[in-house]
Amino acid sequence: MQIGHLSEMLRTLAELKKLPLENPFAGTWVERKQGKKSERPRFSDDWIREKILAPGARDGFNDDGRDVLLMIVNTGARPNEILAAPVGPFRVDAKVPHVLIRRPRPAS
Repeated sequence: MQIGHLSEMLRTLAELKKLPLENPFAGTWVERKQGKKSERPRFSDDWIREKILAPGARDGFNDDGRDVLLMIVNTGARPNEILAAPVGPFRVDAKVPHVLIRRPRPAS
């Protein structure tokens, strides 16, 4: 579902800003079988390199959009885990900038 949101965001951005952006997520929706939760196929390393990390693939993005997309690709986090995260977990001044993503601890 999150890829669907990214796809729609890119389509809307390209439409509003009249940008010639190719949507790398177009056609990646996976239908759920009636009454059953289907497992979504993973994106292959080659697909990510050819569609998202290819030279020029993010040329129409602003800095924030590009950074969020790269965090998603590099961490496997969902867009809402990046966009709704408090500032605290982001270590932008570290030698290697990173974000701490932890599972919530069960309440004691």
